[in-house]
Parts: sequence; structure tokens; C-alpha cells
Amino acid sequence: MRMSLMFAAVTLLTGINLLFIPFQPVPALWGESWPLLLS
Repeated sequence: MRMSLMFAAVTLLTGINLLFIPFQPVPALWGESWPLLLS
């Protein structure tokens, strides 16, 4: 269940970043930092 919540949070944050900050390299930063946060 916790993994599902984590996945939902990742999806929401990524979606928000892509929608509101599409011209900045935020998705790349999230992609690099998420494994560290989830580990």
C-alpha cells in the first residue's frame, strides 16, 4: 500500500512539473533524485 502511495506521489509531482515547468530541466532532476528518496 505504501508503495502505491509513493507511486501516486511521484506521478502527481512529475505531472505537475511537466505541466507547469515544461521548459526547465525539472523532470531530469526529479529522475535523478527520486531513487535517492525512495531508497
